[in-house]
Amino acid sequence: MRRKIALMMALVMAGMLTACGGTKGETGQEENRPAESVSQEGTAADSEETAEIPAGETVETVIWTDSTQLAEGLQAAVDLFMADNPQYQISIESFPGSERPEKLALAKQGNSLPSLFLTAYFTSADEIHQGTILPLTDVVNEFYAGDISDSLLNQVKIRDDYYMIPVYSSPQGMLYNADIFKAAGLEEFVTESPEEIAVWKLADLDGKILPALKEYFGNSEKYPMALYAGSEQNDSYLINLLWMNGGEVFKDGKCVAGEDENTIKALKKLKEWFDKGYTNSDVATRVFVDCNADFQKQNVAISAGQFATYNNHLAAFEKGDAERFDIRVAAVPREETDGTDSAAMHEYVYGFVMMNVDEAQQRAAKAFLGWLSAQEDEVLLGLSSGIPASSRVATAQLAENPIYQSYMDAEKYIRDFTGAVPGFVSTRAVFYPAIQSCITGEQDEQSALEQYETQANEIIKEYTDRSLVLN
Repeated sequence: MRRKIALMMALVMAGMLTACGGTKGETGQEENRPAESVSQEGTAADSEETAEIPAGETVETVIWTDSTQLAEGLQAAVDLFMADNPQYQISIESFPGSERPEKLALAKQGNSLPSLFLTAYFTSADEIHQGTILPLTDVVNEFYAGDISDSLLNQVKIRDDYYMIPVYSSPQGMLYNADIFKAAGLEEFVTESPEEIAVWKLADLDGKILPALKEYFGNSEKYPMALYAGSEQNDSYLINLLWMNGGEVFKDGKCVAGEDENTIKALKKLKEWFDKGYTNSDVATRVFVDCNADFQKQNVAISAGQFATYNNHLAAFEKGDAERFDIRVAAVPREETDGTDSAAMHEYVYGFVMMNVDEAQQRAAKAFLGWLSAQEDEVLLGLSSGIPASSRVATAQLAENPIYQSYMDAEKYIRDFTGAVPGFVSTRAVFYPAIQSCITGEQDEQSALEQYETQANEIIKEYTDRSLVLN
Protein backbone atom coordinates (compact mmCIF):
# COMPACT_ATOMS: atom_id res chain seq x y z
CA MET A 1 0.00 0.00 0.00
CA ARG A 2 2.86 2.41 0.92
CA ARG A 3 4.42 1.81 -2.50
CA LYS A 4 1.16 2.50 -4.36
CA ILE A 5 0.59 5.71 -2.36
CA ALA A 6 4.16 6.79 -3.04
CA LEU A 7 3.72 6.11 -6.75
CA MET A 8 0.51 8.15 -6.85
CA MET A 9 2.24 11.02 -5.06
CA ALA A 10 5.16 10.84 -7.47
CA LEU A 11 2.84 11.07 -10.46
CA VAL A 12 0.90 13.94 -8.91
CA MET A 13 4.15 15.78 -8.25
CA ALA A 14 5.33 14.97 -11.76
CA GLY A 15 2.25 16.68 -13.12
CA MET A 16 3.41 19.96 -11.60
CA LEU A 17 6.75 20.22 -13.35
CA THR A 18 8.38 23.19 -14.97
CA ALA A 19 9.11 22.80 -18.63
CA CYS A 20 12.36 21.36 -19.98
CA GLY A 21 14.60 23.53 -22.25
CA GLY A 22 11.26 25.03 -23.39
CA THR A 23 7.52 24.64 -22.75
CA LYS A 24 4.67 24.83 -25.20
CA GLY A 25 1.53 26.74 -24.24
CA GLU A 26 -1.86 26.86 -25.88
CA THR A 27 -0.39 28.81 -28.80
CA GLY A 28 2.10 26.05 -29.49
CA GLN A 29 4.98 28.55 -29.40
CA GLU A 30 8.07 27.46 -27.56
CA GLU A 31 9.42 29.62 -24.76
CA ASN A 32 13.17 29.14 -25.00
CA ARG A 33 15.11 28.84 -21.77
CA PRO A 34 18.73 27.77 -21.23
CA ALA A 35 19.09 24.24 -19.90
CA GLU A 36 20.41 24.14 -16.36
CA SER A 37 23.68 22.43 -15.64
CA VAL A 38 22.93 20.05 -12.80
CA SER A 39 25.70 19.11 -10.40
CA GLN A 40 26.20 15.65 -8.96
CA GLU A 41 25.47 16.93 -5.46
CA GLY A 42 21.93 17.53 -4.25
CA THR A 43 20.19 15.89 -7.19
CA ALA A 44 18.17 13.44 -5.10
CA ALA A 45 17.06 16.12 -2.67
CA ASP A 46 16.11 18.51 -5.45
CA SER A 47 13.72 15.88 -6.85
CA GLU A 48 11.22 16.68 -4.08
CA GLU A 49 10.81 20.30 -5.14
CA THR A 50 7.86 21.05 -7.40
CA ALA A 51 6.77 23.80 -9.75
CA GLU A 52 3.43 24.09 -11.40
CA ILE A 53 2.87 23.76 -15.13
CA PRO A 54 0.28 26.15 -16.51
CA ALA A 55 -2.73 24.42 -18.04
CA GLY A 56 -2.15 23.26 -21.60
CA GLU A 57 1.63 23.27 -21.40
CA THR A 58 3.81 20.19 -21.83
CA VAL A 59 7.26 18.90 -20.96
CA GLU A 60 9.18 17.50 -23.91
CA THR A 61 12.07 15.08 -23.59
CA VAL A 62 13.81 12.20 -25.38
CA ILE A 63 14.73 8.64 -24.40
CA TRP A 64 17.56 6.81 -26.17
CA THR A 65 18.34 3.14 -26.49
CA ASP A 66 21.31 1.48 -28.16
CA SER A 67 19.47 -1.85 -28.19
CA THR A 68 17.47 -1.55 -31.39
CA GLN A 69 15.57 -4.76 -30.64
CA LEU A 70 14.05 -3.03 -27.61
CA ALA A 71 12.79 0.03 -29.49
CA GLU A 72 9.31 -1.38 -30.06
CA GLY A 73 8.80 -2.32 -26.42
CA LEU A 74 10.19 1.03 -25.25
CA GLN A 75 7.82 2.90 -27.55
CA ALA A 76 4.87 0.87 -26.25
CA ALA A 77 5.79 1.70 -22.65
CA VAL A 78 6.21 5.39 -23.42
CA ASP A 79 2.87 5.52 -25.25
CA LEU A 80 1.13 4.01 -22.21
CA PHE A 81 2.86 6.48 -19.91
CA MET A 82 1.88 9.48 -22.05
CA ALA A 83 -1.72 8.25 -22.22
CA ASP A 84 -1.81 8.40 -18.42
CA ASN A 85 0.27 11.59 -18.28
CA PRO A 86 -0.52 13.84 -21.28
CA GLN A 87 1.59 16.67 -19.83
CA TYR A 88 4.65 14.79 -21.10
CA GLN A 89 5.74 14.41 -24.71
CA ILE A 90 8.49 11.79 -24.98
CA SER A 91 10.14 10.77 -28.23
CA ILE A 92 12.30 7.69 -28.75
CA GLU A 93 15.61 7.37 -30.57
CA SER A 94 17.13 3.94 -31.14
CA PHE A 95 20.48 3.18 -32.75
CA PRO A 96 23.07 0.39 -32.73
CA GLY A 97 25.67 0.36 -29.98
CA SER A 98 28.44 1.09 -32.47
CA GLU A 99 27.03 4.62 -32.83
CA ARG A 100 26.96 5.31 -29.08
CA PRO A 101 30.29 7.19 -28.69
CA GLU A 102 29.61 9.57 -31.55
CA LYS A 103 25.99 10.17 -30.52
CA LEU A 104 27.04 10.98 -26.96
CA ALA A 105 29.85 13.29 -28.04
CA LEU A 106 27.59 15.28 -30.36
CA ALA A 107 24.78 15.46 -27.80
CA LYS A 108 27.12 16.78 -25.12
CA GLN A 109 28.52 19.39 -27.48
CA GLY A 110 25.07 20.46 -28.60
CA ASN A 111 23.45 20.38 -25.15
CA SER A 112 20.92 17.87 -26.51
CA LEU A 113 21.29 14.87 -24.25
CA PRO A 114 18.27 12.62 -23.71
CA SER A 115 16.77 12.50 -20.25
CA LEU A 116 17.02 8.68 -20.12
CA PHE A 117 19.24 6.16 -21.89
CA LEU A 118 18.41 2.43 -21.96
CA THR A 119 21.87 0.87 -22.27
CA ALA A 120 24.48 -1.40 -20.68
CA TYR A 121 25.99 -0.21 -17.43
CA PHE A 122 29.62 -1.09 -18.14
CA THR A 123 29.64 0.91 -21.38
CA SER A 124 28.17 3.97 -19.67
CA ALA A 125 30.00 3.95 -16.32
CA ASP A 126 32.74 6.32 -17.53
CA GLU A 127 30.05 8.90 -18.31
CA ILE A 128 29.13 8.85 -14.62
CA HIS A 129 32.64 9.95 -13.67
CA GLN A 130 32.45 12.71 -16.28
CA GLY A 131 29.20 14.02 -14.81
CA THR A 132 27.10 13.12 -17.85
CA ILE A 133 25.00 10.64 -15.87
CA LEU A 134 23.28 11.57 -12.60
CA PRO A 135 22.30 9.47 -9.55
CA LEU A 136 18.94 7.70 -9.33
CA THR A 137 19.29 6.77 -5.67
CA ASP A 138 15.97 8.32 -4.66
CA VAL A 139 14.10 6.41 -7.38
CA VAL A 140 15.79 3.11 -6.49
CA ASN A 141 15.03 3.50 -2.79
CA GLU A 142 11.42 4.52 -3.36
CA PHE A 143 10.32 2.12 -6.06
CA TYR A 144 12.86 -0.63 -6.77
CA ALA A 145 14.91 -1.55 -3.69
CA GLY A 146 12.54 -4.34 -2.67
CA ASP A 147 12.21 -5.79 -6.14
CA ILE A 148 15.76 -5.78 -7.55
CA SER A 149 18.45 -7.88 -5.88
CA ASP A 150 21.33 -6.29 -4.01
CA SER A 151 23.68 -8.21 -6.33
CA LEU A 152 22.37 -6.26 -9.32
CA LEU A 153 22.09 -2.93 -7.53
CA ASN A 154 25.62 -3.14 -6.16
CA GLN A 155 26.93 -3.36 -9.71
CA VAL A 156 25.39 0.02 -10.58
CA LYS A 157 26.51 1.74 -7.39
CA ILE A 158 29.40 4.10 -6.81
CA ARG A 159 30.01 4.97 -3.19
CA ASP A 160 26.52 5.63 -1.80
CA ASP A 161 24.62 6.33 -5.03
CA TYR A 162 22.89 4.16 -7.62
CA TYR A 163 23.30 5.29 -11.22
CA MET A 164 20.98 2.93 -13.07
CA ILE A 165 17.56 1.34 -12.78
CA PRO A 166 18.38 -2.23 -13.90
CA VAL A 167 15.80 -3.66 -16.30
CA TYR A 168 17.43 -6.96 -17.18
CA SER A 169 20.71 -8.82 -17.01
CA SER A 170 22.51 -11.30 -19.21
CA PRO A 171 24.80 -13.53 -17.13
CA GLN A 172 27.76 -15.15 -18.86
CA GLY A 173 29.71 -18.31 -18.21
CA MET A 174 30.30 -21.25 -20.55
CA LEU A 175 28.06 -23.00 -23.05
CA TYR A 176 28.67 -26.68 -23.76
CA ASN A 177 27.38 -29.29 -26.18
CA ALA A 178 25.95 -32.08 -24.01
CA ASP A 179 25.65 -34.43 -27.00
CA ILE A 180 29.39 -34.23 -27.61
CA PHE A 181 30.09 -34.66 -23.90
CA LYS A 182 28.06 -37.87 -23.82
CA ALA A 183 29.67 -39.17 -27.00
CA ALA A 184 33.10 -38.52 -25.44
CA GLY A 185 32.19 -40.50 -22.31
CA LEU A 186 31.71 -37.43 -20.12
CA GLU A 187 28.13 -38.12 -18.97
CA GLU A 188 29.06 -37.49 -15.32
CA PHE A 189 29.68 -33.83 -16.14
CA VAL A 190 26.31 -33.30 -17.85
CA THR A 191 23.61 -31.97 -15.54
CA GLU A 192 20.44 -34.00 -15.00
CA SER A 193 18.22 -31.12 -16.06
CA PRO A 194 18.85 -29.23 -19.31
CA GLU A 195 18.17 -25.97 -17.46
CA GLU A 196 20.60 -26.63 -14.60
CA ILE A 197 23.89 -24.73 -14.69
CA ALA A 198 26.84 -27.13 -14.44
CA VAL A 199 29.49 -26.34 -11.84
CA TRP A 200 32.63 -28.36 -12.59
CA LYS A 201 35.80 -28.54 -10.57
CA LEU A 202 38.78 -26.86 -12.20
CA ALA A 203 40.79 -30.06 -11.71
CA ASP A 204 38.14 -32.00 -13.65
CA LEU A 205 38.02 -29.50 -16.51
CA ASP A 206 41.80 -29.58 -16.73
CA GLY A 207 42.44 -33.27 -16.08
CA LYS A 208 39.39 -35.07 -17.43
CA ILE A 209 37.05 -33.01 -19.61
CA LEU A 210 39.48 -31.29 -21.97
CA PRO A 211 41.73 -34.36 -22.49
CA ALA A 212 38.69 -36.57 -23.21
CA LEU A 213 37.32 -34.09 -25.72
CA LYS A 214 40.72 -33.80 -27.39
CA GLU A 215 40.88 -37.58 -27.74
CA TYR A 216 37.30 -37.72 -29.05
CA PHE A 217 37.96 -35.16 -31.79
CA GLY A 218 41.27 -36.75 -32.74
CA ASN A 219 43.11 -35.01 -35.57
CA SER A 220 40.01 -33.30 -36.97
CA GLU A 221 39.59 -29.54 -37.24
CA LYS A 222 37.21 -29.67 -34.29
CA TYR A 223 38.53 -28.65 -30.88
CA PRO A 224 37.50 -28.95 -27.20
CA MET A 225 37.30 -25.32 -26.00
CA ALA A 226 37.05 -21.93 -27.67
CA LEU A 227 39.58 -19.24 -26.75
CA TYR A 228 40.00 -15.89 -28.47
CA ALA A 229 42.07 -12.75 -28.07
CA GLY A 230 41.75 -11.06 -31.45
CA SER A 231 39.87 -7.94 -30.36
CA GLU A 232 38.10 -6.29 -27.44
CA GLN A 233 34.95 -8.21 -28.30
CA ASN A 234 33.66 -10.13 -25.27
CA ASP A 235 36.95 -9.70 -23.42
CA SER A 236 34.95 -9.96 -20.20
CA TYR A 237 34.93 -13.75 -20.66
CA LEU A 238 38.73 -13.91 -20.65
CA ILE A 239 38.76 -11.85 -17.45
CA ASN A 240 36.43 -14.51 -16.07
CA LEU A 241 38.92 -17.23 -17.04
CA LEU A 242 41.70 -15.33 -15.28
CA TRP A 243 39.76 -15.79 -12.05
CA MET A 244 40.06 -19.61 -12.30
CA ASN A 245 42.79 -19.98 -9.67
CA GLY A 246 41.32 -17.60 -7.14
CA GLY A 247 43.11 -14.51 -8.40
CA GLU A 248 41.88 -11.01 -9.15
CA VAL A 249 42.32 -8.73 -12.14
CA PHE A 250 41.14 -5.57 -10.36
CA LYS A 251 41.22 -4.84 -6.66
CA ASP A 252 40.76 -1.70 -4.56
CA GLY A 253 40.26 0.50 -7.59
CA LYS A 254 43.28 -0.57 -9.61
CA CYS A 255 44.56 -3.39 -11.82
CA VAL A 256 46.55 -6.05 -9.94
CA ALA A 257 46.77 -8.72 -12.66
CA GLY A 258 50.56 -8.56 -12.98
CA GLU A 259 51.26 -8.96 -9.26
CA ASP A 260 48.58 -11.53 -8.35
CA GLU A 261 50.33 -14.90 -8.55
CA ASN A 262 47.01 -16.71 -8.96
CA THR A 263 45.99 -14.56 -11.94
CA ILE A 264 49.38 -15.27 -13.50
CA LYS A 265 48.81 -18.96 -12.76
CA ALA A 266 45.46 -18.84 -14.59
CA LEU A 267 47.02 -17.30 -17.70
CA LYS A 268 49.74 -19.93 -17.57
CA LYS A 269 47.01 -22.61 -17.54
CA LEU A 270 45.32 -21.05 -20.58
CA LYS A 271 48.64 -21.03 -22.43
CA GLU A 272 49.14 -24.67 -21.46
CA TRP A 273 45.69 -25.58 -22.85
CA PHE A 274 46.59 -23.77 -26.06
CA ASP A 275 49.91 -25.63 -26.35
CA LYS A 276 48.20 -28.98 -25.78
CA GLY A 277 45.69 -28.35 -28.57
CA TYR A 278 42.71 -28.06 -26.23
CA THR A 279 41.77 -24.75 -27.89
CA ASN A 280 41.62 -23.40 -31.42
CA SER A 281 45.06 -22.80 -32.92
CA ASP A 282 44.43 -19.14 -33.86
CA VAL A 283 43.68 -17.68 -30.41
CA ALA A 284 45.70 -14.49 -30.99
CA THR A 285 43.66 -13.51 -34.05
CA ARG A 286 40.29 -15.16 -33.34
CA VAL A 287 37.25 -13.16 -32.19
CA PHE A 288 34.17 -14.25 -30.29
CA VAL A 289 31.75 -14.28 -33.22
CA ASP A 290 33.94 -16.79 -35.05
CA CYS A 291 34.14 -19.12 -32.06
CA ASN A 292 30.42 -18.72 -31.46
CA ALA A 293 29.76 -19.77 -35.06
CA ASP A 294 32.01 -22.81 -34.54
CA PHE A 295 29.96 -23.74 -31.49
CA GLN A 296 26.70 -23.52 -33.41
CA LYS A 297 28.19 -25.70 -36.15
CA GLN A 298 29.27 -28.22 -33.45
CA ASN A 299 32.96 -27.77 -34.24
CA VAL A 300 33.77 -26.98 -30.60
CA ALA A 301 32.36 -28.51 -27.42
CA ILE A 302 32.80 -25.60 -24.97
CA SER A 303 32.48 -21.93 -25.77
CA ALA A 304 31.69 -18.62 -24.11
CA GLY A 305 28.13 -17.49 -23.94
CA GLN A 306 25.89 -15.11 -22.10
CA PHE A 307 22.17 -15.73 -21.64
CA ALA A 308 21.42 -13.80 -24.83
CA THR A 309 23.84 -16.03 -26.76
CA TYR A 310 22.13 -19.13 -25.38
CA ASN A 311 18.76 -17.77 -26.52
CA ASN A 312 20.11 -16.91 -29.96
CA HIS A 313 21.24 -20.52 -30.47
CA LEU A 314 17.81 -21.80 -29.44
CA ALA A 315 16.17 -19.36 -31.86
CA ALA A 316 18.45 -20.59 -34.66
CA PHE A 317 17.36 -24.17 -33.92
CA GLU A 318 13.69 -23.18 -34.06
CA LYS A 319 14.11 -21.35 -37.37
CA GLY A 320 16.03 -24.22 -38.92
CA ASP A 321 19.13 -22.06 -39.35
CA ALA A 322 21.27 -24.54 -37.40
CA GLU A 323 21.15 -28.24 -36.63
CA ARG A 324 19.66 -28.76 -33.19
CA PHE A 325 21.82 -30.16 -30.37
CA ASP A 326 21.60 -30.34 -26.58
CA ILE A 327 22.96 -26.96 -25.50
CA ARG A 328 23.71 -26.45 -21.81
CA VAL A 329 25.17 -23.76 -19.52
CA ALA A 330 28.14 -24.06 -17.16
CA ALA A 331 29.89 -21.69 -14.80
CA VAL A 332 33.63 -21.12 -15.14
CA PRO A 333 35.35 -23.35 -12.55
CA ARG A 334 37.21 -21.46 -9.84
CA GLU A 335 39.58 -22.96 -7.29
CA GLU A 336 39.86 -20.66 -4.30
CA THR A 337 43.22 -19.93 -2.73
CA ASP A 338 42.37 -22.19 0.20
CA GLY A 339 41.87 -25.11 -2.20
CA THR A 340 38.07 -25.18 -2.08
CA ASP A 341 36.10 -25.47 -5.31
CA SER A 342 33.83 -22.67 -6.44
CA ALA A 343 32.75 -21.06 -9.69
CA ALA A 344 32.66 -17.68 -11.38
CA MET A 345 30.31 -15.91 -13.74
CA HIS A 346 29.76 -12.31 -14.69
CA GLU A 347 26.79 -10.48 -16.12
CA TYR A 348 25.93 -7.52 -18.28
CA VAL A 349 23.41 -5.24 -16.59
CA TYR A 350 21.08 -3.22 -18.81
CA GLY A 351 18.74 -0.49 -17.70
CA PHE A 352 17.94 3.21 -17.60
CA VAL A 353 20.48 5.89 -16.72
CA MET A 354 19.46 9.52 -16.28
CA MET A 355 21.53 12.06 -18.15
CA ASN A 356 22.64 15.49 -16.96
CA VAL A 357 19.69 17.45 -18.33
CA ASP A 358 17.71 20.33 -16.87
CA GLU A 359 15.57 19.89 -13.79
CA ALA A 360 12.27 19.57 -15.64
CA GLN A 361 13.54 16.72 -17.80
CA GLN A 362 15.00 15.02 -14.74
CA ARG A 363 11.61 15.09 -13.08
CA ALA A 364 9.95 13.79 -16.21
CA ALA A 365 12.47 10.95 -16.31
CA LYS A 366 11.86 10.06 -12.66
CA ALA A 367 8.10 10.20 -13.14
CA PHE A 368 8.42 7.68 -15.98
CA LEU A 369 10.67 5.39 -13.93
CA GLY A 370 8.33 5.53 -10.94
CA TRP A 371 5.36 4.76 -13.18
CA LEU A 372 7.27 1.89 -14.81
CA SER A 373 7.87 0.12 -11.48
CA ALA A 374 4.15 -0.59 -11.04
CA GLN A 375 3.36 -1.74 -14.57
CA GLU A 376 2.18 -5.17 -15.68
CA ASP A 377 4.80 -7.79 -16.48
CA GLU A 378 4.24 -7.42 -20.23
CA VAL A 379 5.43 -3.83 -20.19
CA LEU A 380 8.70 -4.68 -18.45
CA LEU A 381 9.21 -7.78 -20.59
CA GLY A 382 8.97 -5.58 -23.67
CA LEU A 383 12.07 -3.76 -22.43
CA SER A 384 14.06 -6.93 -21.81
CA SER A 385 16.15 -9.29 -23.90
CA GLY A 386 17.53 -11.12 -20.89
CA ILE A 387 16.55 -12.13 -17.38
CA PRO A 388 14.22 -9.50 -15.87
CA ALA A 389 15.83 -7.54 -13.06
CA SER A 390 12.47 -7.38 -11.32
CA SER A 391 12.14 -10.43 -9.08
CA ARG A 392 8.37 -10.11 -9.42
CA VAL A 393 8.53 -10.40 -13.20
CA ALA A 394 11.26 -13.07 -13.25
CA THR A 395 9.36 -15.25 -10.78
CA ALA A 396 6.18 -14.98 -12.83
CA GLN A 397 8.11 -16.24 -15.87
CA LEU A 398 9.62 -19.34 -14.23
CA ALA A 399 7.05 -21.77 -15.62
CA GLU A 400 7.78 -20.61 -19.16
CA ASN A 401 11.51 -20.06 -18.62
CA PRO A 402 12.74 -22.48 -15.92
CA ILE A 403 16.36 -21.57 -16.65
CA TYR A 404 15.69 -18.23 -14.94
CA GLN A 405 15.73 -20.08 -11.62
CA SER A 406 19.12 -21.60 -12.40
CA TYR A 407 20.59 -18.20 -13.14
CA MET A 408 19.00 -16.79 -9.99
CA ASP A 409 20.52 -19.65 -7.97
CA ALA A 410 23.90 -18.96 -9.58
CA GLU A 411 23.82 -15.33 -8.49
CA LYS A 412 26.31 -16.20 -5.72
CA TYR A 413 28.94 -16.81 -8.40
CA ILE A 414 28.51 -13.42 -10.10
CA ARG A 415 31.57 -11.18 -10.02
CA ASP A 416 32.03 -7.66 -11.42
CA PHE A 417 34.38 -8.01 -14.39
CA THR A 418 35.03 -4.25 -14.45
CA GLY A 419 36.24 -4.10 -10.85
CA ALA A 420 34.24 -0.83 -10.76
CA VAL A 421 37.41 0.99 -11.83
CA PRO A 422 37.13 4.36 -13.58
CA GLY A 423 38.15 4.08 -17.22
CA PHE A 424 37.49 0.36 -17.54
CA VAL A 425 36.25 0.68 -21.13
CA SER A 426 39.50 2.38 -22.11
CA THR A 427 41.60 -0.29 -20.38
CA ARG A 428 40.17 -2.85 -22.78
CA ALA A 429 42.43 -1.51 -25.53
CA VAL A 430 45.56 -2.70 -23.67
CA PHE A 431 44.19 -6.03 -22.42
CA TYR A 432 44.22 -8.28 -25.47
CA PRO A 433 47.59 -7.09 -26.85
CA ALA A 434 49.17 -8.34 -23.60
CA ILE A 435 47.31 -11.66 -23.83
CA GLN A 436 48.32 -12.03 -27.48
CA SER A 437 51.98 -11.53 -26.59
CA CYS A 438 51.71 -14.43 -24.13
CA ILE A 439 49.89 -16.80 -26.47
CA THR A 440 52.38 -16.17 -29.28
CA GLY A 441 55.35 -16.66 -26.94
CA GLU A 442 56.68 -13.10 -27.19
CA GLN A 443 56.38 -12.70 -23.41
CA ASP A 444 55.90 -15.04 -20.49
CA GLU A 445 52.69 -14.89 -18.47
CA GLN A 446 53.99 -12.61 -15.74
CA SER A 447 55.60 -10.12 -18.13
CA ALA A 448 52.45 -9.96 -20.24
CA LEU A 449 50.23 -9.25 -17.24
CA GLU A 450 52.71 -6.78 -15.77
CA GLN A 451 52.58 -4.89 -19.07
CA TYR A 452 48.79 -4.88 -18.93
CA GLU A 453 48.74 -3.80 -15.27
CA THR A 454 51.08 -0.87 -15.87
CA GLN A 455 49.17 0.42 -18.89
CA ALA A 456 45.76 -0.16 -17.32
CA ASN A 457 46.68 1.66 -14.12
CA GLU A 458 47.88 4.68 -16.07
CA ILE A 459 44.43 4.85 -17.67
CA ILE A 460 42.63 4.24 -14.37
CA LYS A 461 44.62 7.00 -12.64
CA GLU A 462 43.81 9.47 -15.40
CA TYR A 463 40.09 8.71 -15.14
CA THR A 464 40.18 8.73 -11.33
CA ASP A 465 41.87 12.13 -11.22
CA ARG A 466 39.20 13.54 -13.55
CA SER A 467 36.23 11.85 -11.85
CA LEU A 468 33.59 14.23 -10.59
CA VAL A 469 32.13 11.45 -8.43
CA LEU A 470 35.32 10.35 -6.68
CA ASN A 471 36.67 13.90 -6.23
